[in-house]
Amino acid sequence: HDLLFGRLPVCHVRFADKKLSRLGALLAQHGAGWFAHPLSKGPIARNRKAVTGMTALEDGDELQIGPVRVRIEIRPPDHPDLPL
Repeated sequence: HDLLFGRLPVCHVRFADKKLSRLGALLAQHGAGWFAHPLSKGPIARNRKAVTGMTALEDGDELQIGPVRVRIEIRPPDHPDLPL
């Protein structure tokens, strides 16, 4: 499902650092692909390059949202390592 990154309690990934916006970014699936949507004025970075708009994500990408850095792992829905 989609993931919200930020400081607010509604966020799936929360980090209590003022460098992270209350709602920093949304990771959402569109069709067969995953995309990062910046939700704040500040840019996010994909593979250490700033992006200001929606950006497609690929397996192995590094995404930085404020001080939070995550590695993106995209697996098919029927992948055996995923819990049922």
